[in-house]
Amino acid sequence: MGSHSWKNLTTVITLNTGGSGGIVLPICFVGATSGSALGALLGQDPSLFAALGLTGVLAGAMNTPITAVLLGLELFGMSSGPYLFLSCMIAYLLSGHRSAIPTQLLQFTKAPALQASHNQEIGEIQLTRKEENEDKRE
Repeated sequence: MGSHSWKNLTTVITLNTGGSGGIVLPICFVGATSGSALGALLGQDPSLFAALGLTGVLAGAMNTPITAVLLGLELFGMSSGPYLFLSCMIAYLLSGHRSAIPTQLLQFTKAPALQASHNQEIGEIQLTRKEENEDKRE
């Protein structure tokens, strides 16, 4: 197991057991190292995939795609913009109504099939499927 894998593993264990160590930089590190490994595995440019991994995981984990894209443009340049935008939007949409910051307020639902109360903290949201609500009305 390489040093990056050990760092990823110890970061996950530390954060999941309530340890401190910040939240943004470990998310960026895990995203960048995972992206770099995927790029190398696919025979693509590991540095581009590291940039996509860093910004994509940040967008999905923090529920902040615009911030992640802007950070990526600042760090990696405008030429990577379309790729950063695509990876951040996919990660953001796939993350659902979850966030590493549970006190964020939900402003809108990401999928029409999910029903959730708006202006409520993400950590306290109880999601229901749209079909379940329609069954209760009948």
